[in-house]
Amino acid sequence: MTDETGESWLADDRRRVALGVVLAVVVLLAVVIGAVWLYSGHLYRTSYESEYTYEVTLATNGTLTNATIYLPVPEATDTADLGAAAVERGTNQSGPLAYEAVETERGPMLAVSAAEWTVTPEYYQFVERNGRGERVEIPESEYDPDDPSMVVNDTRSVSVAVTVPVDRSVDTGTPWAGEPLLRPRIDRRPSDCGSPGPEWRECYAFDAAVYASYDTTSDTEVYASTTLYGTNAWWVFGWSYDEYRDDVTVTLEGPKDGWTDATGTLETDTDQREPP
Repeated sequence: MTDETGESWLADDRRRVALGVVLAVVVLLAVVIGAVWLYSGHLYRTSYESEYTYEVTLATNGTLTNATIYLPVPEATDTADLGAAAVERGTNQSGPLAYEAVETERGPMLAVSAAEWTVTPEYYQFVERNGRGERVEIPESEYDPDDPSMVVNDTRSVSVAVTVPVDRSVDTGTPWAGEPLLRPRIDRRPSDCGSPGPEWRECYAFDAAVYASYDTTSDTEVYASTTLYGTNAWWVFGWSYDEYRDDVTVTLEGPKDGWTDATGTLETDTDQREPP
């Protein structure tokens, strides 16, 4: 004979135990999630940092003499004077080039100059040694342009960069509202981004200018690039960041003595996360 009342009590006990286990798991998960959330907020607040980086790159495939080049420079603000910082302590300053912040008819710019900037081609051949491929330098007399194992490096380049930290969040969404931007610049206008990206990235174009004066051969090319980054970064189980990027790049051909118009690009990040 079955004791239905006893079985009912047993079933009720099992349900109560199961419910207690579920509630315990829910509470434990809530505690863990809350702890992770609090710790993530702590990591975010304590790791959050903001900075500006100004970079200049020059490259040429021919010797330049009596060279002076004026490049766009970020406008000085109460927070940072990146042009002066690049001159005083920019990294990787090498070769015969001199750097100076100057005032021009189009506003402050970075002047790069040299009495002579020599490009000496270097010739190489790829050979196999001990089962490994190596690049070895060879004399010009041995160089054969039709030999695919031989290459020539006929370009000389230099780069200068400086990073300045700031004690506040950088406005990466609307940097024209108070952040330093490259000058000279006029007529900011919306433009297509050069490559696919997140939906919160917005791109703009603007008119800029570069001044160049130097003697060289007609087939010489000079590549000049100036880039400014305004970046916020934080670490929460991995680094994340948002930034704006301001850039002016030109390629000049042959001897020069005057201003060259250029089109700059500005990329902004409208999905900015402010520190709590």
